[in-house]
Order: sequence, then structure tokens, then C-alpha cells
Amino acid sequence: MNTKPINAAVNDYTNDAGVRISLPCYVDLTTSQRKELLNGVREVINSTETSSPPTMSGISVETYSRGMSDAEACIGMNLDVLRGVLFQRGGLEVSLVLRLQEVTGLKFVEPKDFTAAFKSRSDLIKNYSKTLVPVSP
Repeated sequence: MNTKPINAAVNDYTNDAGVRISLPCYVDLTTSQRKELLNGVREVINSTETSSPPTMSGISVETYSRGMSDAEACIGMNLDVLRGVLFQRGGLEVSLVLRLQEVTGLKFVEPKDFTAAFKSRSDLIKNYSKTLVPVSP
């Protein structure tokens, strides 16, 4: 997977004065939601796919493959590393959560949630100076 993480500096905004504004995004899921994601990934990795391509002789050959390489490639880590990352304290990097949702089919956050969060933060930033107490010279 060659997609840069959402929180990468290359995705930050730089204004005309050359000031880079970084707005990192993290998602703090509940412990039970984290467990659901881990179990969902585990199911995908442990699932087997059977393919039986037709042959001219009529003999059936079944090939079994595990979804491990595709799931790990999408997530960017193996199951052991994922377990450690999922259960560390604090929020999870948004790109990881979105990839995990894609792999497992579980949905805990949606685009509308990000819109609401960014609007709330934007309102807070715009009104922050108004709440400051003026400093006397």
C-alpha cells in the first residue's frame, strides 16, 4: 500500500506566508470496538478461499489461499503488531482506523463524524481569541 497516511506532513496546509498548519486526526475507539476490529481482522486473515479452475481433462484441482497477505498489506502490519497498536493508550491514527473498517466491514466512524468534528474544532479556533483576557502593558 503506497497511500500516504492522512496525518503525513505532506497533507498539511501551508499559507501564503509559509506557515504550515498541521491538523492531525486521531480516533479514540472504545475497548470493545477495538476488540471487534481485531477479531474482524483475525477472521479475514483466517478465512480461506477455494478456487477450482476448470481443466481440459476434467480433473478438479482446488487451491486454498489465506487472505493474510492482502489484509496485512492493506493494514500495513501483521496481526501481532496490530494487537499492540490497537490496545495502546490514546487515539488511533485515522488512516489505520479507516483501513481496518475497510478490511473488516465494521463501521464506527463515518465521513459525517469527521465533518462534525472539524466544524466544532474550527468554531473553537475562530472564537478562541475572543475568550482570552487582554494583557495590560
